[in-house]
Amino acid sequence: MHLFGSATASGIAMLIFIVLILAIRGTDLQFINSDKKYVAATAFLFGMMAMAAGKSWSDLVKGVHDLPASVVVNGPMGDPGTGIATLVFLLLGFGPGWKKRWIPAIFGIAAGVSAGNAGGYIGVITEMVRTSVLNMAGAS
Repeated sequence: MHLFGSATASGIAMLIFIVLILAIRGTDLQFINSDKKYVAATAFLFGMMAMAAGKSWSDLVKGVHDLPASVVVNGPMGDPGTGIATLVFLLLGFGPGWKKRWIPAIFGIAAGVSAGNAGGYIGVITEMVRTSVLNMAGAS
């Protein structure tokens, strides 16, 4: 069932990106929460969907991912592996009580990008989420 017509992975990434921006900036819409954990979760989903969309979307999130990854992956403390880096980004996105909402968004996007590259259970779960979202939207 296509409620609004056709949808693509790029269109879904764009929609999630707009929701993320509204969550970071704050909005009066009831279904968009500006809580920092909601921002981190939305950013995580955006990172996964942007990688699935490819092209400019994946370039954007890879660029955001590179900032925290430069410290965690192959940084001064060695290489923990992509799976551990994903968990570190998730903990940093959801754990601390950040005063600014854009900080958990950065860590959420970084987690979404690295989750797709992690392989193992994290990679399988990431692919299941991507496929489920795309199938629910009827995306091609």
